[in-house]
Amino acid sequence: MSDALDKDPFAKPELEQPDVQIDTPVNLRPDLSLFGIEETDRGVCLDTFENRQALRRAKFNWLPVYAVNGKLSHSIVKIFNWVSNV
Repeated sequence: MSDALDKDPFAKPELEQPDVQIDTPVNLRPDLSLFGIEETDRGVCLDTFENRQALRRAKFNWLPVYAVNGKLSHSIVKIFNWVSNV
């Protein structure tokens, strides 16, 4: 009972690291370091203005990465630009 009284009810809860699962195989994801982007995982980087700017310059598209619990993980993953030769 004393443990419940010792905790501060107004303290901020500890932040959980998002559990991210990306279905694209690692070997199909591009190496973003070639474009000056620091990767958190192959083909995955933090969602920052600078990273989006570098992806735009390379004419890439991207998608936000969501954690398995549905929350935004503050990362983006580059998706392929499919070009038709028709």
